[in-house]
Amino acid sequence: MLYARLTNEWYAAQTSKKIRAVWAMKASKGKRISPSVPYGYVRDPDDHEKWHIDEPAAQVVRKIYALCLAGRGPMQIANQLEDERIMCPTAYRLNTGRPGSHLPPADPYVWSTETVSRILANRQYIGCTVNFKTTTVSYKVHKEVRKPEDEWQIIPNTQEPIIDENAWLRVQELRSNKRRPTATGRTSLFSGLVYCYDCGAKLHFSAAKSLKRNQEHFRCANYKSGRGKCTVHFIRDVVLEKIVYEAVSGLADFVRCYESDFLVMQEQRETVIRKKELQAAKNQLEQPGGVWLR
Repeated sequence: MLYARLTNEWYAAQTSKKIRAVWAMKASKGKRISPSVPYGYVRDPDDHEKWHIDEPAAQVVRKIYALCLAGRGPMQIANQLEDERIMCPTAYRLNTGRPGSHLPPADPYVWSTETVSRILANRQYIGCTVNFKTTTVSYKVHKEVRKPEDEWQIIPNTQEPIIDENAWLRVQELRSNKRRPTATGRTSLFSGLVYCYDCGAKLHFSAAKSLKRNQEHFRCANYKSGRGKCTVHFIRDVVLEKIVYEAVSGLADFVRCYESDFLVMQEQRETVIRKKELQAAKNQLEQPGGVWLR
């Protein structure tokens, strides 16, 4: 019994290694290893390695990017797509007769903010193939784990782009520094820059006509009035301003008193950063078929 179990364990481990070796070989030849095709593309019926633009879906992708560049957030974009009765990606695939791993949605016109966010972050829309974005814990545990971006393999010009690269980069810049408008129109100096210590999600700035200036606060995006995955906690905007002011003042005093020491510390920090960037570049170049993009 023990021998049979050990044999099965060995066989599963060897099979996993062989599958990963096949993926690595395909990637080294500049081919994509993911079987899924993103919304906006369709496989060539004669060559499944090739993707063609699915124009009806691609028009929706372009619309999503245009709305983002116009200042709309994922929730606002999702609401507009619902109002215009545009099918969500899962419903669209099923409606066009293509198989999918997801069940038919109860309402085919409901878009989630997560779907919109994934479309806005998908580098494949500029014509790239992105391999090795995720891995699994082990051959026993199939849970997907997202790999650091510097470990991805990015292969340019593998399919016709739907989105211009400059527009895609501009969207990434906007998304990394997004600031949510409040009903009052008031914003905070720290909007889009504050993160939850517990779950890592962004803290949303909350302001209302019923709140005084010293009551405006940041609240975890994952709290969602008790329905999310994080607990309720917040920090008032005036308190955050005081903390940052004291930290900046303390740093300024240190620089004034110990300028030479500060310069040495900064130089050491920049040296460490440069070494990490150089090592990451070397690792990327050493990968078969690897392309280093900044």
